[in-house]
Amino acid sequence: DAVVRRIDTLPPEAREALEIASIIGPQFSAELLWAVSSDPTRVGSALGELRRRQLVVEHVSRTRKLFAFRHVLLQEAVYSSVPTERRTRVHLKVADALEEGSERDVAERIGEIGLHYAAADVRAKAVDYLVAAGNRDRSSYLNDTAIEHYERALDVLMRDDEASQDAE
Repeated sequence: DAVVRRIDTLPPEAREALEIASIIGPQFSAELLWAVSSDPTRVGSALGELRRRQLVVEHVSRTRKLFAFRHVLLQEAVYSSVPTERRTRVHLKVADALEEGSERDVAERIGEIGLHYAAADVRAKAVDYLVAAGNRDRSSYLNDTAIEHYERALDVLMRDDEASQDAE
């Protein structure tokens, strides 16, 4: 309840940025937020407001600046408050924006792209990216994460089978 009240008092552009960020994930870049926002010119001021209200924090690494939700429960609460249809649309925008990144960025984020396509119900792309992420992880002996990616790809394929059986 307290979280919902804090979110309800946000200006509209800060609320939209927080909702989009929750769909991107627990950590997000301002660049990705700009890419999927309905009004990229307001993202900077929205992030400032979210930082001022201590809903997100800034993390700077050697390679880039990221923002993160102050607490994972906040991210989850905001995510679950976004209507399903809007979440699906934003997941698609996020996946498309990530896919349009540099070749290196795409290679680093193939699992994330696959998950966003899966959430957007773009099954063929989801499976392609998730299997590619599994293959990448398997070749690096990251077997647990490889299995996770393969299982998610299988889940997407199973949804596809269920949908075709329902249509029959």
